[in-house]
Amino acid sequence: LSSLSPKGILFQATRGLDYLHQNHFVHRNVKPSSFLIKEIQSSNSSNRYAVKITDFRLSRQLDQGKDLSGTVASEGWEAPESRREKQPLHQSLDVFILGCFYHYVLTG
Repeated sequence: LSSLSPKGILFQATRGLDYLHQNHFVHRNVKPSSFLIKEIQSSNSSNRYAVKITDFRLSRQLDQGKDLSGTVASEGWEAPESRREKQPLHQSLDVFILGCFYHYVLTG
């Protein structure tokens, strides 16, 4: 997958997470293994890649009145505020960890 650039991975990962957020979902478990890279053969023999988000077992829809507090995320891949007791969870948790994912992709 060396022809796939980090910029392409991050762009598609960000777009996917943005799509979830626009549809009022919070993933709550963003980490490197939450993204799959699929090779797509095109008609001109060049390879393209699609980044897909997976691992939705902890994801929740943001409904008013629904408590989304509690332990979420994988160890080492969680926003600091997610450890606070009785802290309501929000999409900003996903964005924080997406920043950590950026660091992971860019530094290896």
